[in-house]
Amino acid sequence: MKDGSMFGSLSKFRSQETYDSNPYFWIFTPTLIYQYRIFSCHEVPSEGKPYVTRFTLADFQSFLDEMAAQSLVKTDVTVTTDDRIVTLSTCTGNSATRFIVQGVLEQMYIAK
Repeated sequence: MKDGSMFGSLSKFRSQETYDSNPYFWIFTPTLIYQYRIFSCHEVPSEGKPYVTRFTLADFQSFLDEMAAQSLVKTDVTVTTDDRIVTLSTCTGNSATRFIVQGVLEQMYIAK
């Protein structure tokens, strides 16, 4: 979203400076708050691998490695098949692509 609504502000993570000052995102539910450490930020095809929901174990590790390698920002985050990840996705202005920010679950907190 050009006006920054929805996930439009995700595109700011094309910048190393943005990542360095904000290496986490949070998901809030009525009972829990999930903290994710960002491990990848990049543009993908609108029907690309980040939208696949089922992998074999070996394919999942290959996917994680590929996503980390394609990141526009440098991170020191290692992701394995034992981790829980989330992919946030937003429009790019081109119907053929999306910009994604991916994170690995670091902590969960009880919501008050």
